[in-house]
Amino acid sequence: MTASHAITTSEAAFEVQFPMTAQSVPLARNALEEAMGNWDVDLDTREDVLLVVGELSANAVTHARKFPGRQWRLAVVPNPEVIRVEVSDADAERHPELSPPSDREQGDTERGRGLELVDTLTGGAWGVAERIVGKTVWAQIKRPAPLGAS
Repeated sequence: MTASHAITTSEAAFEVQFPMTAQSVPLARNALEEAMGNWDVDLDTREDVLLVVGELSANAVTHARKFPGRQWRLAVVPNPEVIRVEVSDADAERHPELSPPSDREQGDTERGRGLELVDTLTGGAWGVAERIVGKTVWAQIKRPAPLGAS
């Protein structure tokens, strides 16, 4: 995992806040899918982004401590080389982590499989950034090189 700065509101091509409920995860995916229709993003990358958003969003609403009135935030920036996804919540104490490789290989755990998918889809380009209130889990999905580029 590599360190990186948090997306600012002025940088985000897509930024929405949602209630801390399981029902908000498909709403977030659907809203982002509609927004990506206006971006120049190939179908495979689009599907990878939606999978990563689904996993990180589900983690936020499932594992983060709930604070009254707090919401979670989804921000996405498409750049020429990568699409950066950030999911922020108010819980600074609980950080996502991959299950140990031995557990994943033996199928001994139900936890951490979503992050294993995120890790695979991003080539390990994901991490956690502290915020004044809470944390941001970020991921970067590589975009394919344009045709004719070497």
